[in-house]
Amino acid sequence: MNLVTVFFIITITTVAIQNAACGLYQNSLYGLVAVFPPQYTNAILLGSNICGTFVSVVNIITIVATNDIKTAAFFYFFISFLAVLTCFGSLFILVKLDFYQYYIQKAIEKMGKRNLDGILVEFKQNNSNINKTGLKSNNCEIRMQCFNIWFIFVVTIALFPAVMADVKVYSENGIYSFVIPEKLFTPVTTYFFFNLFAFFGSFLANFVHWPQPKWLVVPVIIQVAFIPLMLICNFRSAHRTWKILIYNTWVYIALAISMSLCSGYFSALALMYAPKQVEASKSTIAGMIAAFFLMFGVICGTLLTFVILWFIDSVGPLQPTKL
Repeated sequence: MNLVTVFFIITITTVAIQNAACGLYQNSLYGLVAVFPPQYTNAILLGSNICGTFVSVVNIITIVATNDIKTAAFFYFFISFLAVLTCFGSLFILVKLDFYQYYIQKAIEKMGKRNLDGILVEFKQNNSNINKTGLKSNNCEIRMQCFNIWFIFVVTIALFPAVMADVKVYSENGIYSFVIPEKLFTPVTTYFFFNLFAFFGSFLANFVHWPQPKWLVVPVIIQVAFIPLMLICNFRSAHRTWKILIYNTWVYIALAISMSLCSGYFSALALMYAPKQVEASKSTIAGMIAAFFLMFGVICGTLLTFVILWFIDSVGPLQPTKL
C-alpha cells in the first residue's frame, strides 16, 4: 500500500468521523435550544450561514493573495482549530449563565425531570418510555414542519453547490468580459452570495413571521421552481443535451440570490415553528426531530444532484459539445 492510498484512507476516515460528530453535535444542539425562545433556534442557522460567509471570504482572499496551496491549507486548518476551541470553551461558559439556567430549569419543571448537577438531566423511572411515545406523538404533531424543513434542504442542496458552481458566464466571442474576474466568479456568485443571502434570509425570520405555520408549506413547495430555472441557465454548456434558455449572467445571479434568500428565510421559519407546535414538555424531542429532517434533506438533496446531472447530460434531444 503506497503513501497516497494511506493518505486517502486516513482523510476519508477523518471526514466520516468529523461529519458523524458534527451531526450528533448539531442534533443535540437543536434539541437543547428548543426550550429557549424561537430566535435561539434560528441562531444556529445564522451561525452556519455566518461561518459559510466567513469561509467564502477567506477563500476569495486566498485566491487573490496567494497561489501557494500549502499556505492556504495551513490558514484553513488554523482557523478551524480556533473555531473548535471557541465552541468548546463557550459551552462551559454557557451552562453557567443565569439565562441558560432559567430556561433549562423551566423546561425541567414542565417535563417532570430532576436536575442532577445543574447541567445534566435524566428522566424519572416511571417515565422511562417517554422517548418512544414522545417521538411518535411529536412526529405526528409537527409532520408538516418536518416536511417543510426536508423539502427546503432537498431543493437547496440539489442546487448548491453542484449546479451553481457549474454555471458559467456566456460569451458569444469566447472572451470573458464579466465584471467579476473569471477566477473569482464561482467563489463569489456561488459560495459567497449563497451564504451571505441565506444569512440575510435567516436574520429576517427573527422579525417577520410570515406565513403562519399551517401555510408555510405553500411557498416552500413553490421553491421547487428554482430547479428548472437554474437548469436552463448556462449550466454544463459543454455536456448538456438540453437547450440553454437563459444566457444572461445577471438573470442567473438574481435567481441565485432569490433562492438563497428564500432558503434562509423559510428554513429558519420552519425550524423555529417546529418545537412550538408541541407542548413544552416535548419541545426538546421536536427540536431533535427537526434537526434530523434537516440532515435527511441534505442527504436527499445530494442524491438528487446526481439525478439532475444525469438528466441534463443524457436525456435531452441534443448532442453534447464534449463527450
